[in-house]
Amino acid sequence: MGSNKETVITPRTSVIFPHYDSAGKLCAKVLIDGQFVSVDMSPTNMVDQSLRYFGSSLRGAFDGSKSILGEKISMPPVVVNERLKLYWFPTKSPSSDDCIWLSLGHIYKYVKVDKGHTKVILTDGSSVTIPLSLHSFERRYQRAGMLKLIIEGRIRQHAYYEQANGVTYSISKDAKKRNFDVSES
Repeated sequence: MGSNKETVITPRTSVIFPHYDSAGKLCAKVLIDGQFVSVDMSPTNMVDQSLRYFGSSLRGAFDGSKSILGEKISMPPVVVNERLKLYWFPTKSPSSDDCIWLSLGHIYKYVKVDKGHTKVILTDGSSVTIPLSLHSFERRYQRAGMLKLIIEGRIRQHAYYEQANGVTYSISKDAKKRNFDVSES
C-alpha cells in the first residue's frame, strides 16, 4: 500500500474512506486503480482540496448541487470536475468522521449484504462493503446520477452555437465618457 502526503481525486480514484493513523489522526485510505493509498488528511478534506484544485470548494459544490437538485437535500453529491466526469457522493454527513466518499463513475453494481450494509462492486472488479443500508445507498447513488444527468443535459443544450458571420465590432467610449458605443467596423 502506497502513502502520499496529499492527493487529488482523478478519474482513477474510486473510493475514499476514513482511517486513523498510528497517532490517532483521522486520515484517508484511497482506492486508486485497485490499490489503496494512505493520504494524510480526512476524506472530506481530500474532497474539498480536490474541488479547490479544480477551482471550487466543498461549500460551493454543495450549494451548486442543492440549487440543481433542491435546497432541502441533505448530504448532496458533488461535481469535483464535470469535464472529467468526476461525480462523488458521501455515505454520511461529510462532517462525520465515518463518512465514506464514492465515485459515481466507478460503480458497476451494488447488492444488499444485510440490513445495514451494502456491497458496492466497482468497474475494475474490486468491491467494498460499506456500513449503509441498501435503501440509503440507492437514494444517494440516484441523486448523484440525477445531478450528472441534469448537468450534462444543460451542457449539451448550450454546447451548440452558431458562428458569427465574421462581423468585426468596434467598442469605444462615447463623448461624455460614460457609456460605450458599439459599431460594426
